[in-house]
Amino acid sequence: MKFFYIIIFLICTQTSIAQSISQIVLDRESSFQITGTSNINQFKCKIKQGFHEGKMAIWSRIEGDKISFKNTSVTINVNQIECANNHITSDLREALKEEEYPTISLELLSISGHYTLEKDVAKTLITMAGKSKIYNLDYDVKFLNDKSLQIRLKANIQLQDFDITPPTALMGLIKVNDTITIDLNFVITLI
Repeated sequence: MKFFYIIIFLICTQTSIAQSISQIVLDRESSFQITGTSNINQFKCKIKQGFHEGKMAIWSRIEGDKISFKNTSVTINVNQIECANNHITSDLREALKEEEYPTISLELLSISGHYTLEKDVAKTLITMAGKSKIYNLDYDVKFLNDKSLQIRLKANIQLQDFDITPPTALMGLIKVNDTITIDLNFVITLI
């Protein structure tokens, strides 16, 4: 789960640094949530146990208004995703092809827009059900103290981009919409 932790370090340091390797720790308060809708209801699913990564070393390079990253992959176990309703949990895990592809991974490739008036965008490679696609996630950074910060990332993604058929229930009477929203909330401490 080597992910968006370096962003904080880079934002806190001088922009004259061209390249750096930063050590970070992902706090247990970090979270992942999927929100979706069906033709009759909406649902929210979260990971049961949060993230437990320990120390991570992340490489970054500042190029004008763009910060590029390496070693930022975060993995989420599909069997840790839990919804308020057990049937939705089961249907979602089946749709994500848990048996064949037990993880979802997210890899931060770059961020831009932080130092300008442009929209803040986190270019991120998302892999689900064995398929990968690059998305531009909205992001926001909040400093919690001199060594910790919170990074929030959010994007609407299409299940069919990953060859995932949206789940159905009651012989097709209830249909989950193709668009789901992923919310990532990382609390990062620099070490």
